[in-house]
Amino acid sequence: MIIQNQLTIKTQNNNYQIKKKMKKFLFAAIAVLFALSLSAQDIKKIRSAYDKKDWAKAKEAVDLALATEKEQKNWEAWYYKGMVYGQIAKDATLKTTVPDAWILSFEAYQKAMELDSKQTEISMMTKSYPVFENYLELQKEANAFYNSGNYQGALDNYRKPTKLAVSSLKTNGRSARLTLFFITMLALQQCS
Repeated sequence: MIIQNQLTIKTQNNNYQIKKKMKKFLFAAIAVLFALSLSAQDIKKIRSAYDKKDWAKAKEAVDLALATEKEQKNWEAWYYKGMVYGQIAKDATLKTTVPDAWILSFEAYQKAMELDSKQTEISMMTKSYPVFENYLELQKEANAFYNSGNYQGALDNYRKPTKLAVSSLKTNGRSARLTLFFITMLALQQCS
């Protein structure tokens, strides 16, 4: 009877230990799933605001997402930052809140390429390479500076995207060569 009681106590203790370990595992699994869903929620919020063309809300969402360490390693968050900041740079009202939005957009695209060049390039292809549009807009601004006689402002605006393209060429290889080719073609188009 004593041996049977000891076995019963031992079995109950083992069951308790197993349940305790299962609870720890379950909580860890839930925490991981929760973290993954938060990451997905961040991108969904950014996409939703972007699709609704609510640039202020999209900027807020992308800035909040990229404030987390996990999202800083996510190419898609950087890609959307490039797209959002490119749209902000086009908006006369919002542009005053982020005067260097074009450059931040370029840098975000570059960071996305560093993190996952294939996915970024595929996304750019489906969106008609928004980075080229950014370059063209910066070139238009530089042309306006030049036409108004502000040659230093024109020179600065011509140099910024070219510097980023050359930097991108050093880090991203083929994709950056394609970018540099299109930038050159756009520059030639503006000259004619």
